[in-house]
Amino acid sequence: MKKKTWILASSLGLVLVVVSVVATLLLTPVLTTKARGTATNGVDASGTFVIAWNKELLKIVKTPGAQPATIHPTRSYAILHAAIYDAVVSITGDAPAYLFSVAAPSGARADAAAAQAGHDALVALYPKWKAALDARLAGELATIPSGAGKQQGIQVGQTVATRLLATRATDGSADKASPFVPGNQPGNYQLTPPKFAAPVFTTWGNVTPFVLNNGAQFRPGHLRQ
Repeated sequence: MKKKTWILASSLGLVLVVVSVVATLLLTPVLTTKARGTATNGVDASGTFVIAWNKELLKIVKTPGAQPATIHPTRSYAILHAAIYDAVVSITGDAPAYLFSVAAPSGARADAAAAQAGHDALVALYPKWKAALDARLAGELATIPSGAGKQQGIQVGQTVATRLLATRATDGSADKASPFVPGNQPGNYQLTPPKFAAPVFTTWGNVTPFVLNNGAQFRPGHLRQ
């Protein structure tokens, strides 16, 4: 059992590292560019906030009982970073949106947008952590000069996070798995010793992907059923 737990933890850790690296690589060109010819809208600072919110999510998913047992944590990473990314590029306009752009005044602060989008995404996914997430957001916003640009950035972050969360509300991640019954065909999974525990995330293949058209997109034709 300890070996199985270690393998699962190691695999999950690797997935989370890959997600984090991909998100960082994706966002780095955007967050280090002086958007619209000026660095005063907080683009440079927002990169720091991206890393901070990623660390916050790492802390949450490593806390026993914090992550719903039937929902894979990679979904949370994708939602978090997609929300931050679309919020930032809505302001910078120097990269295509992942899902959508929202109208943003030229003076809107990208750092405020990143902080607010990260906060709102995680509060929606982990409401029991709201107090800690509120405190992180307050600390980050306190480093941003007050003014219209700050408030405009906050509004962009809120709008993007709300819209993104709405698009994932019916993605199938909350579907309950039926009791697993091993099949009798070649390739069908069989329960394994010593515990003969049922497999987990058996419905995850039906969850709406974040990039693929569907989960069966690259399967051989006879396996797309």
